[in-house]
Amino acid sequence: AEYMGLDKHRLPNKKQRKEELEKLAKDKNAVKKQRNIRIGLKEVVKCVDKKKAKLVVIAHDVDPIEIVLFLPGLCRKMGIPYVIVKGKARLGQFANRKTCTSIAVTGASTNELKPIIEGINAYPHDYTQVGGGILSNRTQSKLQKREKALLALKGDL
Repeated sequence: AEYMGLDKHRLPNKKQRKEELEKLAKDKNAVKKQRNIRIGLKEVVKCVDKKKAKLVVIAHDVDPIEIVLFLPGLCRKMGIPYVIVKGKARLGQFANRKTCTSIAVTGASTNELKPIIEGINAYPHDYTQVGGGILSNRTQSKLQKREKALLALKGDL
């Protein structure tokens, strides 16, 4: 579903770029087509920091993974929806490259991105809870000893 929404914003290949430049050279009133996708980690981070990105797409098979590990947290902090997709090679097709680690969609309308964002919001995750909340035996015994000590202190007063 993510790829269907991005298909309209695919960057032009070399042939299409050449045709566009020739058209711009011939016609003085021609307007250069706006690029709605930013490619690569540096560009994506810039767009997220400036809150220009409307959607961030991250590849799952980036190696080393530490390169994009901070990106979901940054997107959550800035309030920008993000999605992790399978395959950096497939993500690279939108940039006319072999592979691409991440893409930021900047110029899309909210109606175009609505199905993708609804799909993301359909599976909410609680990012604030880390772990299962189960304490180890050692920690449980420590807390029990601490409670007994506090009760003993309160009883003495």
